[in-house]
Amino acid sequence: MIARGIWAGRLLSMLLAASVSVSTAAAQDTPAVFIHGLASNADAWRSTATRLEQQVRIVAHGADLNWRDWFENQGRALHSAAAGLPPSTIAVGHSNGGIVAREWSKWRQLRSIVTLGTPHEGALLASRALSVLGVNQQVFGSVNFLISVLGGAPNEFTWMWPFLASHLTGVSAIASTSVAELAATLGLTTGVPVLGQMAPGSLYLSQLNSDANLTREANAVAQRVGLVFVARDYWRAGIAVALRPEAQDTVAQTTQGAIVMFDAAAAYLRTYPPWNANAQMLLGVFQDVSSLLRRMDQTWCWAVTNDVSCATSHDGVVATPAQYFPRGTNLGFYGPAHIREIASSPDVLRDVFTNVLRIQLRAGTATTPAGPAGPGAWSLTAWQRLLPERELVSASGSYRLRYQSDGNLVIYRSDGVPVWAAGTDGQPAGHVEMQGDGNLVIYNAFSQPIWASGTDGFPGAYASILDDGHLVIVDASNVPIWWSGGE
Repeated sequence: MIARGIWAGRLLSMLLAASVSVSTAAAQDTPAVFIHGLASNADAWRSTATRLEQQVRIVAHGADLNWRDWFENQGRALHSAAAGLPPSTIAVGHSNGGIVAREWSKWRQLRSIVTLGTPHEGALLASRALSVLGVNQQVFGSVNFLISVLGGAPNEFTWMWPFLASHLTGVSAIASTSVAELAATLGLTTGVPVLGQMAPGSLYLSQLNSDANLTREANAVAQRVGLVFVARDYWRAGIAVALRPEAQDTVAQTTQGAIVMFDAAAAYLRTYPPWNANAQMLLGVFQDVSSLLRRMDQTWCWAVTNDVSCATSHDGVVATPAQYFPRGTNLGFYGPAHIREIASSPDVLRDVFTNVLRIQLRAGTATTPAGPAGPGAWSLTAWQRLLPERELVSASGSYRLRYQSDGNLVIYRSDGVPVWAAGTDGQPAGHVEMQGDGNLVIYNAFSQPIWASGTDGFPGAYASILDDGHLVIVDASNVPIWWSGGE
């Protein structure tokens, strides 16, 4: 038997070796093993798993795995450590932990696997992190050069320092911190064998997602659930979303402010005569840094999703489409970034355990009412249209999506402030249509398409205006596949 309420330490086998007596009620609880991902350990799950254990009838266990090792070795280590658990065990894995859970199922039967933000189809960032590091290192080097010239020994350009100091030091701090944290997170300084397996199209993932293995999984694991995440405003300050989501707004504001000031500095330096070599040199550096800063978000989207337009959503680290559990039940969530998905998910997991996995609540546990789910009055479903001067209003009335007579599709806040627009004004208004193929399209009065979300290929998808000011397109499995900009 296994002691309830005890969290596994360095080796789960140490816990399993302890034999204790339990009550009949506790014996009916379902074992659940919580598996961490890259650059993490069992402590990442401790708080969330303990809270879940208090609410639903599970016995929570954790394991410390060598996250750098091959997936096969991690799965083998977990199987060895948890050999005493019954076939009714549930495996819950975050990020790479979800892959480890699937690997574990090759060794034994499991009741369920639940994954959170797991790169089932691979994580591009695993193979493109060095490119991102290169861009940030270029920014760091160039900005520090400007700091040394403008803030160092007096010269004809030191008068610029008071105007640019805060912007230069702010960008320098962002670049240096992101380089160090990204390298540490991915283990680039120590070497990580598993990174190669994480790359989309790798031999390992091809075999894991092959028809033969998916058929085996279906026989070995009765319930397979993927929780798919889209980070808030994922397209803005993407590297902050990945490493420090709480700093996203600060990083975005610092970067945009620096671009404005560096452009102004470059404009002034252009007034110097072309034979002033120092002025021309500084001009080139300011232009290069400004260009790099403008491309940073697009570079991050490319590194994570291969989409420089940032139209493909992600959670900061893993592209949304890659998080789908093949042939499993997939549920979509908006807001938490990859690094915050465990801490943000106790209530989500409780609902998954009770409503999907059919695990009973503990006596006295209060339930929370579910929020708006699926299409409603705030949505356009397949083949529905929005005509000129008609609108959809979010559930609370905080935002409205209006198709204007000037041909523009606009999201307005309740106080009348516009927060997003499709930019199609100037075209004679026709209609907005949610097509049956999943594509949201704006047609002009001549039935010509002038804007589209690019989400065709998802039949049954629908579009909704949310209470946070975003227009979202959700597929038939309730997984978000496209988000507009917003506040």
